Order: sequence, then C-alpha cells, then structure tokens
Amino acid sequence: MTAYDLNRGVIKWQAPLGNAPQGASENLKDTGIMMSRNGPVVTASGLVFIATKDEGKLRAYDEESGKVLWETDLPAASEGVPAVYEVDGREYIVLCAASAKQADIPRDGPEEQPAQPVHRSYIAFALPKDRAAN
Repeated sequence: MTAYDLNRGVIKWQAPLGNAPQGASENLKDTGIMMSRNGPVVTASGLVFIATKDEGKLRAYDEESGKVLWETDLPAASEGVPAVYEVDGREYIVLCAASAKQADIPRDGPEEQPAQPVHRSYIAFALPKDRAAN
C-alpha cells in the first residue's frame, strides 16, 4: 500500500498489505497480497482501514506513518470497501465478510468450493470515543 503527499508530489510511506497465505509454510511475513476487489477507507480520525480476501483480516493503519495499529481475523474473507459512518461523534466501520478465504495461488476459472463452510456476515466495529474526538 502506498500513501502519497500530493502537495509535495512524493511518496509519504509504503507498507505491505498483509501476508500471503501461500508463504505461511515458509514463515514469510509482510509479503503483501493482491487487492483484486478491495479498497481502503480513511476515517476522519486518521485511520486507514482495509480488509483482505486472501487472509480474511481487517487492519487499521495510521494515516501519517502507515504503521499497523490493529488487526483482527474475520469469519470469512471480505471483498469491497468498508463503510464508515459517525453517530453522536463516534465513528463506526461496517464490512461484509462473505467470501471463502484464498489459501492457494489464484488461477483463472471458477474457484473450487472451500473445504470448510463459509460463515457469511456483516460486521460492525465502533472506534473508541476518544479516537473520534481527535
């Protein structure tokens, strides 16, 4: 993932997006993964959220440094962009986790049915009140 400072025309920071499940057997970290149908969303409080399909995680990055501040496993993989909204000064993130996680190297053609059933759901997270006030 790359953040640009458009006022200065330079790259502000770069960070790998997640870990490719294919590298787990080799203990590879910060390999990055493809973002075929996902995208980031930036909150008013300076967080960048992005969910991944391959590994089925949601991460929060600091908008200034690109540092991962928080991550969680999702019950299924997510495709698309999380939604952000605010109620009474508190920010919320909602996303759809409804796809099978991808453990193999993607290939052309239809995906095979996953060995484990997919637990499809919509998930909402509330950001801490003090974070939204900043």
